[in-house]
Amino acid sequence: MRRGLVEKLRYIQVDEIPVGNPVFKFNEVWEEYTQINGVVAWGSFKPMKIPAILPWVVLNEKQGPGIYFCRVCGSGCDNLFEWSAQGKYLTDTLPPEIVDVRLQELTKVEAGEGPFFSESILTLEKEIIDVYRGVFGFATDGENIDRYIAVIAPVDQRRWPITS
Repeated sequence: MRRGLVEKLRYIQVDEIPVGNPVFKFNEVWEEYTQINGVVAWGSFKPMKIPAILPWVVLNEKQGPGIYFCRVCGSGCDNLFEWSAQGKYLTDTLPPEIVDVRLQELTKVEAGEGPFFSESILTLEKEIIDVYRGVFGFATDGENIDRYIAVIAPVDQRRWPITS
């Protein structure tokens, strides 16, 4: 299990995130795809519309009650975390106290209470980084949320050049 300490987790509104940050940009596109029922159908979502943000994306799939598998972990997140969650279960990648918080968030997103936005400090082996995070739900059947994209990007814009 990888260890990383999340400190000073603070839930925020999307308008507290700078317009150019990958989390803000992803939210703009996610809102375009939101259906009347508040759900984004996975099949209609076009991630290549936002290629510069994909390095900051972590895609988790629900595989059963409380079981989430990381299908994709972008290179920006790999570099940020100093390891990759891709191909691993949520419970195998984070300390138990952080897993508990993430599971609560995913449960709320699944219930239609998302997306969630936060700012926190990650304490890693080599450095301490202030990050923004957004958690977004998607439904493979168009109705029941079973995929979750977390966009995690440093507050410091010098770490995430975006061209568009």
